[in-house]
Amino acid sequence: TEPNIPELEAIGGTGDTITGLVAAFAYAELELHEAAIIAARANRMAGKYAQATPGTRVWQIISQFPAIFKEYLCEWSGVCYVAPNR
Repeated sequence: TEPNIPELEAIGGTGDTITGLVAAFAYAELELHEAAIIAARANRMAGKYAQATPGTRVWQIISQFPAIFKEYLCEWSGVCYVAPNR
């Protein structure tokens, strides 16, 4: 999945994060295959935004998701509205 961020392979919690994203996207009625691809892309882009290293904590990656979704979610999924935080 693009982008290729090898440093993410060593960060604990990224699998759990991807699983949560897949579940959320599937709940939003995206096809499971599409949800998995978008979750993987979002995780990789968040790692890129966080400038991940093997010492990066998963929360540092998760904190990048709002920016990732704002910039890419519509393009990747056709979901072009994200509800504001409450």
